[in-house]
Amino acid sequence: MAAIFAGIASLIIPGLGQLINGKLISAFLWFLAGAVAPGIVNILSAIHAVVVSQERDRGGRRLRRR
Repeated sequence: MAAIFAGIASLIIPGLGQLINGKLISAFLWFLAGAVAPGIVNILSAIHAVVVSQERDRGGRRLRRR
């Protein structure tokens, strides 16, 4: 549920979903990108917010197996 909320928030304002997830630098960069190129950046920011939220819910990043 948090992932959906973060995604919707980033659709409205790029970076807001990342800010909700506690990723301050990422949120700032997405906000700047949204100011330069609105539209597609909103969609990409929302996708990123959902992925970050799901990683946070799983307990962090997964390590790749060799």
